[in-house]
Amino acid sequence: MPFNFVLDRIKHSLLTLACGALFLYFVLPGVIGDRGVLAMHRMRDQLAVSKAELAQVQKDRTALEMRTQLLRPDHLDLDMLDERARATLGSTGPNEYVIYYDQDR
Repeated sequence: MPFNFVLDRIKHSLLTLACGALFLYFVLPGVIGDRGVLAMHRMRDQLAVSKAELAQVQKDRTALEMRTQLLRPDHLDLDMLDERARATLGSTGPNEYVIYYDQDR
């Protein structure tokens, strides 16, 4: 009788251990794997950063498009043309000063 009791305990322990191992085998990749819950949170954070970067790039593009539209032949702005020509050629008049500034500010 005691021998059967020990065998039953060993079988029960092995069955519990096998079920636990299978549980860990399937659940751990779902939590910490490449496509798991933690990876999903990292991807959401990265998506938020990328969306903010996209919004900034779109804003910069709109500003550049507005500036270049002033130089198109059908909407030529003479002040903008003069400004770009002077900036490109680096020329000034005898009583003029050139002050360079960063347009991102």
